[in-house]
Amino acid sequence: MTFNNNLSSKIIGILKDDPNKVALEYENSKVSYFELIQISFFFINDLEKKGIKKNNTIVVFHDKSKWAYALLIACNIKGIKYTNLDPSISKKRKRNIELLLKPVTEYNFFSTKLINLYEKLELKEAIFNFDLRFLIKILKNISQDVLISDLCYIMFTSGSTGIPKGVPIKFGSVINFINWSKERFKISKSSKLSGLNPMYFDNSIFDFYCSIYNGCTLVPVAQESIRNTKKVIELLHKLSVTHWFSVPTFIIYCMKMKSLRSERLCSIKYFIFGGEGFHKTKLLEFYNIYCKTAKFINVYGPTEATCICSSYEVDSDTFLDLNDLCPIGYISPYHDFKISKNKRKGELILIGDQISPGYINDINKKNKKFKIIKLNSEEIISHYYTGDIVEVSADGLLNFRGRTDLQIKHMGYRIELEEIEFHIASNTNVSQTCVIYHQKDNLSFGEIIAFVSLNNNETKNFNHSILHENLPSYMKPMRYIFLDTLPVNKNGKIDRLELKRRLNHE
Repeated sequence: MTFNNNLSSKIIGILKDDPNKVALEYENSKVSYFELIQISFFFINDLEKKGIKKNNTIVVFHDKSKWAYALLIACNIKGIKYTNLDPSISKKRKRNIELLLKPVTEYNFFSTKLINLYEKLELKEAIFNFDLRFLIKILKNISQDVLISDLCYIMFTSGSTGIPKGVPIKFGSVINFINWSKERFKISKSSKLSGLNPMYFDNSIFDFYCSIYNGCTLVPVAQESIRNTKKVIELLHKLSVTHWFSVPTFIIYCMKMKSLRSERLCSIKYFIFGGEGFHKTKLLEFYNIYCKTAKFINVYGPTEATCICSSYEVDSDTFLDLNDLCPIGYISPYHDFKISKNKRKGELILIGDQISPGYINDINKKNKKFKIIKLNSEEIISHYYTGDIVEVSADGLLNFRGRTDLQIKHMGYRIELEEIEFHIASNTNVSQTCVIYHQKDNLSFGEIIAFVSLNNNETKNFNHSILHENLPSYMKPMRYIFLDTLPVNKNGKIDRLELKRRLNHE
């Protein structure tokens, strides 16, 4: 490993080129790269005072302030692993995550007391005021022992056993992702990327790393304002954002609220969307608004493969058949893949250095989803079994055809239905349960619906608090259907197809 290959070398290059370049742009303020890195050194000093060293792990509740972004950069510089968590996480779920992570400290930027403290320190000029040359020199010295094989961050996803899965990603994988994004989406110094995604959501990896480490500007959008689509669109329009990235659900919601109009977002060059399927009928509505001024890119990638592993550029030919989802595209040059049993259709297996080394402190899950193949004494190739069924064309185009398990994508979030069932079944009054993801026409937003059979058939004794203690809001069933008994198939298992048929006939 050489110094030129780590993330700090990218920051040094930006500082040498244009230290006054805007790194973060908010509605009423801007933060230059020079200022952002100086704040990062405040946190480097703070981490050192707390005895936090390379390869330690910290928990962050990220509010998209300059302070929070600066802390992540400080972690990158020092080789400290971090995980961003949902600020509304339940105490029990947080405790389960901490048992896996064993973090050494926590930073909560939603704490008014903490932010006020930082702002007072800034006013008193307690933030280091380095000379640029000196800053670059010590940045190089501090970061030179951070290796591409070291872990950069950990992202949590739903787990079928009732406990979230922690996915660690290496620095080398992140660097490859940054380099690929720059080429694939023509990200330049003048680009401005939207920061629409929650920081605890996998899509935020693109927002943060592909903007800051490509030397352009990130426009963060606070999560408390995301529901006000008119305000969000006005902000992105006002600040001339060039690259949009979100889940299709948010785009559909914006269209439903009539916030997307051709006279708005004229500066957008790339609309990038991913994290869930985008049915072509809804995509066509969106495409017709902006197809004359922007490119549309559908992206795909599990958390375990460093955010994005494939992309597909939408054009008019995409809509020749509307009864389908948009293709998930062609695999990036930093990934390789194969289809199970070497068929044209089957489970997608991702291969290569972009793959996570395996779930945090969870050997059983690792053995199930990850496979390591040794070609010789030195070369090791990682395989990740995605659970996604795909069909591949002769030229390598991938189309999504379903799942091998009960995992779904809801509002962009990856959810194991078995995790919801696990916590419902924890209620002592529950005899049987089955959770179904229901989309009547494949166009509308889906519903998570729980079928429940109780021991005494008294619904008033059903304890919802178990779900509130264990599940985030986006995983909680939207409604419950109580039955005396749930139907079973010939094998004696709960008949999910029959339950789906009942929903379709409502």
